[in-house]
Amino acid sequence: MRILHTSDWHLGVTLNNMPLIEEQRRFLKKLCEIVDVEAIDVIVIAGDIFDHAVSNSDAIALYNKAMTALCVERRKTVLICAGNHDGAARLAACNALLEQAGLYVAGSVRDGVKRIGLADTAFHLLPYFSIDEVRYLYPEDEIKSYDEAMRTILRHIELDQERNNILVAHCFVTGAQPSESDRSAMVGGANMVGADAFSGFDYVALGHLHRAQEIG
Repeated sequence: MRILHTSDWHLGVTLNNMPLIEEQRRFLKKLCEIVDVEAIDVIVIAGDIFDHAVSNSDAIALYNKAMTALCVERRKTVLICAGNHDGAARLAACNALLEQAGLYVAGSVRDGVKRIGLADTAFHLLPYFSIDEVRYLYPEDEIKSYDEAMRTILRHIELDQERNNILVAHCFVTGAQPSESDRSAMVGGANMVGADAFSGFDYVALGHLHRAQEIG
């Protein structure tokens, strides 16, 4: 199984009040070409597929076109976890119907961590969350930081002992490097998560920062 890990498409983003929808159309055309050439089976989108919680019609139309091209025309599986820019409830609407077409969306952590088993791999989709959401879910735990909130969630994930386990999440890991386009990334440290929190997973597909990262 071949996996393409992407994140932070930010469909509908503008630059100096100018829409970038044409550039994003070219990006999605190139992405589909990569899926074809590399014979990709699963496309992972680790959050922030949209730039705004309430997206404009052009961004929604482009999203629909991309998912149709991947899931319907190419019969690929697409896995999405909501990011801090996404409207989680809207993104995850019609989940059961979409899953029949191969599109799996995790909108809110309050619905639990969605697990998708594909061939020899179990994907765990963890959407962006607030500390208060995790405190609500696990009132018996004392949670004082985002790092502690993440570790609490991860402790409650049941790994598949018969498969490789991949976590798909949207967060800022300690030691990662932001780029100039990371407008809303929390860089002060309060929302950072230590990389060792993910030690039980075979691979962690993260989003939030807008450059490739490799953290040991």
